Amino acid sequence: MGIENNLNNEKESSKKHFLNLVQIAGADGVINKSELELLHSMGKHLGFSDSEIDEYIQKRDSKKYTPPIELVERFHLLYDVVSMALADGVLFKNEMLMIKQLAAASGFNDHDSEHIINLLINGIKYKKTEEELFLSFKQRKV
Repeated sequence: MGIENNLNNEKESSKKHFLNLVQIAGADGVINKSELELLHSMGKHLGFSDSEIDEYIQKRDSKKYTPPIELVERFHLLYDVVSMALADGVLFKNEMLMIKQLAAASGFNDHDSEHIINLLINGIKYKKTEEELFLSFKQRKV
């Protein structure tokens, strides 16, 4: 039962992350073709089928994206998104745009957004752990 609970929690966490991405992509009222392709790519990376992805996109909540309150949770969400975007070894322009939108929507100011995105991209490329990167970000903020 413990393993099943962990799998359900992971699936629910992945769904929450994905739905946040869908809300950000649709923040302007439209999900364009490149955003749709990116959502499908990220959704598949999270383990969702095309039909699940399409269902989540169609049933997206029209409410504005509400970011997590805690800094560590906002950092975690950005870490996951940057990791997914870098999974294929290439960071595409539309992926970078969505990462910037997510950082802004998560309450990071322009300076912090630029810093955290660069920190994550370089850190993930050099196989730094999420914890190492978060500590580095926090130390710079203090």
